[in-house]
Amino acid sequence: MITWFDKIQDVNVFECPTGWEEHKDHCYRFVRDPEETAEGVKIKCQEDEAYGLSINSEEEHIFVRDTLERIDAASKKLDWWTSGRRLPSNRTRMFWEGDGTMIESFVYWQDPSIPGQLDKDRILYNFNGISGKWGWILGQGGEKRPFICEISKEDIFRINSNDRGPDYGINEPDPTKIKRGPKFITQPRKTVYENPKGKNEQDDEGDILSNPGGIVKEEKTFLDCVADSVPQPKYTWLKHYDGKTTVIEPSDKHYTIINGRLNINKPDEKRDVGIYQCMAGNQHGIILSNTAELSFGYLHNFPKSPRARVVAKSHDTASIYCAPPDHTKPILFAWYKNSISNFVRPNLKPYTFISYDGHLYFSEVTVDDKGSYYCMVYKPEFLAKGKISMPNPLHIEESSAATYEPLILDKFPKIFPSSPKVGDKVRIECFAKGSARPGPKLNYFWRRLESSVAKDGTVQLKAGKRKELPLPKNSFLEDHNRVLTFENVQLYDAGVYECKVSRQTGKEDSRTKTLNVVSPPFFITPIKDKFIDANVDLQWRCVAGGTGDIAYKWLKNGLNLESSNRIQINNNVLKIKKVDAEKDNGMYQCRATNTQGVRFSTAELRVLSFAPNFQKYPLKPNLFATLRGNATLICRPEAAPYPKPDDIQWYKGSNPLTPDGRIQKLPNGNLLITGLTMNDRGFYECKVKNDLGEASTKGNLTILTTTSIVNPPMDEVVQINKTRFFHCIASHATQLDVTYIWYQGPYMIEFERIYRLGETNFQIWRNPTFKRGTGFYMGGLYIMNAKAENQGKYTCRVESSAGNFESSAFLRVISPPSMPVSLQIIGRVTAFKATLSWREALNNGGRPVHTFVLEAFNGWEKFWKVIRTNIPADRVEDVKSAVNLYNITLNDLRPFSNYYFRVRAENSLGTSEPSIPSKMIETLETKPDLAPKQVGGGGGKVGTLHVSWEPLKLWEHNGKGLYYIAYRRKKGDQEFKASKKITDPEKSYYTFEVGQNNFYLLYEVRVQACNNLGCGPLSEIVEIYSSMSVPVITAEDVRAQPFNATACIVHWIPVTDSREKLKGKLGGYRISYWKDKGGSREGAPRVTVDGQADEALVIGLEPDTMYKFDVMIWNEAGNGPKSQEFPQRTFRNSPINQPTEVQVLQIDSGTIDVFWRGVSTDQREEPLDGYKVRIWRSGTHIKVADDYDAGKETEIRIRNMNPHNIYKLRVFGYSRGGDGTMSSPSIKFHLDDSYRLMNNP
Repeated sequence: MITWFDKIQDVNVFECPTGWEEHKDHCYRFVRDPEETAEGVKIKCQEDEAYGLSINSEEEHIFVRDTLERIDAASKKLDWWTSGRRLPSNRTRMFWEGDGTMIESFVYWQDPSIPGQLDKDRILYNFNGISGKWGWILGQGGEKRPFICEISKEDIFRINSNDRGPDYGINEPDPTKIKRGPKFITQPRKTVYENPKGKNEQDDEGDILSNPGGIVKEEKTFLDCVADSVPQPKYTWLKHYDGKTTVIEPSDKHYTIINGRLNINKPDEKRDVGIYQCMAGNQHGIILSNTAELSFGYLHNFPKSPRARVVAKSHDTASIYCAPPDHTKPILFAWYKNSISNFVRPNLKPYTFISYDGHLYFSEVTVDDKGSYYCMVYKPEFLAKGKISMPNPLHIEESSAATYEPLILDKFPKIFPSSPKVGDKVRIECFAKGSARPGPKLNYFWRRLESSVAKDGTVQLKAGKRKELPLPKNSFLEDHNRVLTFENVQLYDAGVYECKVSRQTGKEDSRTKTLNVVSPPFFITPIKDKFIDANVDLQWRCVAGGTGDIAYKWLKNGLNLESSNRIQINNNVLKIKKVDAEKDNGMYQCRATNTQGVRFSTAELRVLSFAPNFQKYPLKPNLFATLRGNATLICRPEAAPYPKPDDIQWYKGSNPLTPDGRIQKLPNGNLLITGLTMNDRGFYECKVKNDLGEASTKGNLTILTTTSIVNPPMDEVVQINKTRFFHCIASHATQLDVTYIWYQGPYMIEFERIYRLGETNFQIWRNPTFKRGTGFYMGGLYIMNAKAENQGKYTCRVESSAGNFESSAFLRVISPPSMPVSLQIIGRVTAFKATLSWREALNNGGRPVHTFVLEAFNGWEKFWKVIRTNIPADRVEDVKSAVNLYNITLNDLRPFSNYYFRVRAENSLGTSEPSIPSKMIETLETKPDLAPKQVGGGGGKVGTLHVSWEPLKLWEHNGKGLYYIAYRRKKGDQEFKASKKITDPEKSYYTFEVGQNNFYLLYEVRVQACNNLGCGPLSEIVEIYSSMSVPVITAEDVRAQPFNATACIVHWIPVTDSREKLKGKLGGYRISYWKDKGGSREGAPRVTVDGQADEALVIGLEPDTMYKFDVMIWNEAGNGPKSQEFPQRTFRNSPINQPTEVQVLQIDSGTIDVFWRGVSTDQREEPLDGYKVRIWRSGTHIKVADDYDAGKETEIRIRNMNPHNIYKLRVFGYSRGGDGTMSSPSIKFHLDDSYRLMNNP
């Protein structure tokens, strides 16, 4: 009986060698380096008896596309040579030189016009950044590019494979015992040590209550380093700091090394900060790891100084800056209003936004947003040990309601982190001010614009018309689409991104942001282990990608390798002449360095020399084959050097075999016998030799008879997305093992595939559609979640050494119809009209087609959209094709536009894929049929009338030479006056000169679009005002009075809001103030008051200082003349000293007496007016406290206290200068029913 191990040996004959990709019955090699010309590709592929790539099916194209997507993942993807070229005898035809087949399909060209480029001959695979797809382009042939080779599995024995591993020549079945040099599995990573010690209770310093669950983390950190080798490696850690390298000695309790991990107990910043590197080695060599930084994190307290008040007008935007304390990144932010139970939640209130830098933004504020806002910052590792800022007061000034169009704020879009590296989580934030409550919210949209990426990683927007690209697959939108997030950013994500904001009923605004991504080196072509014969030449080449220039160094056993007579180093290429085991065995590393870091590629060099042996791969003792079939006998010795072809000899019995037509010795030494007869039975022996000895292996070949299928598959019907099972059971001789192979049409079904991920890791892909049966039905086939493409013929093939047999059945999938065919334009195309026809596909999914959906692609709009559903098209029987013919006439196309069309068919089971697009049509030109929208205006320079509108979209121009004409007339006049031609089609405004005397008058305006063929309709009449003139009147009776030591109130008589006096409409008042001594009226600071008012509070003044004040009236045109100045002195300081010896005495369950030692004032302060006691409930802010006035007494009785609350209390003096310094710290207390005061509970 054939054993499992024997069966594996048979399969390996037809497996793709290492370095080749497998698809169906072919093997493919994707060679990235060194690059070759088209002719050079032929030579390189033929070295392995292979040919350049030929594409003969959609499945094969998809396989190549997916493989290129996996192995060519850089931002700037490469072009890859195939064997496709022009036919020399007819340059309009193309063929695959690899297999000689003609190229008939045009589906995979990047553009249908490319084959017409007759000056180019050769086909390359190319990635189109606009469509995001791989396809074909043409090249001259002389360019050096990567390439793809292809070979049939039947011919893989011809591949000159020199694939050896560390087990070569060693008869050890246990791979864990095969000696090999170290390779890193885990490398050290950058670490930030966060000290777990911190406060565990809420206090007046702003720390958050408690630690997380009472858990106290240990005071230690570690750096990991794990290498795989036999025998196990020994580890050494190096520390690089301040230009010095030291070896870490694990001799005390501070440092310990366990299985490669460096543990640091009670880390100390002065002692432990630095760059660390791991070194692993055994008897085969030493290697170095990547470096990793150990740093120390911290988060300081917020300062205790009061924060300035933020003032905003209602219905306008506002922002509050967190100003976080000193810290190391990362930190997280949160905000709450007034109480910690009232967090700001942007997910519930879309007009709020918390930026990653801590800013709190409001797109629009109302009086409801007034309050004190607190910023919380905390470390992700210690969520319960954050810090809270002092209150940030937000004051809202009432103003008349208005609608503000969206306007993206100046600093947006913003990128976090500001200089992202490959692998970072990246946020691009966008935020706009504008009316968003109540009513439609602001809508955010993102798109990517075509750009180029330089070698240093910087991105430049391509010149000319901007092309829109799809957003990267690894990106997603969050926070009401205001944030574009990349979870794991890559180099190919670098580019220019545009944020667009609009209101559902208003205008829009957009801005772009460039995302530059930097990367440490990564190896495109790493070095691989070499187990080679003595005295041959070795060449290693490593190729690294990354940002900027890459510098290369070579190391052997952890030390720099230098050039010598035998060793040549040229940047990324290492050559060693006539390798010698004693001199050259060891671990080698290619080190690649750029500005972002250092990376190593590692490989072992082992020079071999031994006599042949068949210990690992002997010829099987019992071999089976089928009468009249073929047999391949494997001769696979291990030897160094490997035997030459003349040193491999086959025998039958004791007689040497002489090759003839049926019997051949293959180039790799195997024996092929075709057309087997009973005379071919017997013992076969392979003998081999080299300079160090000889060896042989024997096996007996038996000829067997046939096998049959007793339970074949039967025809089945399945509904789409359902599952069906095909039976297949074979009867065979008990001494034979059989293999069940399934085919869909001519293609073998792959149930799973193994991908290599790096040097030691693998990933198994399992077919999501097809699955084998189990147990007694192991030969059967499940088709799961069947799709339309699964319909067809299925063949079960039973293979054994006694013969191959097969049986077929048909699977019919009831599904949505196939896409319609033969879509074409019939008849004459006009400006608005075109007629289309198409045919129903032969496969209607098993159900009749009842409706169609029509989609159109306008070249100006650049996206597909549905233009008709439930088409009531006329149906005409086509006798010749036996399928139905449909047509429809469209009467609402856009003139002067390039259109493509496609159709979908619908039946009771769903909708088909879209048809192949029609040929492009161009509608005729005509005059505009639309009037400009959003006509408005107002404002501007004195003596002008500013008119604005929304420009027509490109697809609304209707022809060449678009321009606009604006019209205006005074309210009440009969005739409109027209502007000159406004020839810029993107322009959205025009300014009429109306004279300075016509300030702030009501006008009626309208706008019209025209082109070379005429003018379109006029817009609706809109009323706007001409620009204002500067006010000429002044504020009267200006006077000021002190408010406290740092503020004054300024009063005036309000002006009458009339056009004649104000030259427009009142904007408000501006108050200037400056010191009488040392100050200047010119350039003095101002306070602005919006709207009508008769007073304003000026704050931020110095105590006991003489100031002068004046008032100006302003409108949109500017400021009016200054009023007469008014002098006023501020009060002296409020009480500087704080009351002391504060005591609280409980009188009953709701009454307390408070006592304190008073304060005295001097000449710098206003005379004391009295004292106040400020009491507030613990857990609330002091801003909501109640004040109790004690007059000039130093004690007070306070009643109606709640005995169930905890209170805080402070005492302060007050005077005309304001409230004085409060007693400190605050007194914390609560009352007890037993009349016992509980202080600081």
